[in-house]
Amino acid sequence: MNPDADLVLDGLDAVLHRARPRWMADAACLGVDPRVFVPGKPSAASKAFTFCGRCPVRSECLSWAIEVEDYCAVLGGTDGPARRRIAAQRAKDDAA
Repeated sequence: MNPDADLVLDGLDAVLHRARPRWMADAACLGVDPRVFVPGKPSAASKAFTFCGRCPVRSECLSWAIEVEDYCAVLGGTDGPARRRIAAQRAKDDAA
């Protein structure tokens, strides 16, 4: 696990408790230890991606992760670098 996972999870927990979207109740990862989604190195992310792969709300999760600018955890079937690229492309498309 990522040694900074607790710090990341504390920040994510604060965001979630402000306004927990309704779609989260349908997430495949509901009840899973959130540290699974902050793996620390790409090779440790496979378990998180397994949950995302079968999740019925993956697209909602991805949009939310981009909205809250979370680039540390595996969310919406993506890791942080992938979400940065998606966010940049969306911004570019919106500007066009």
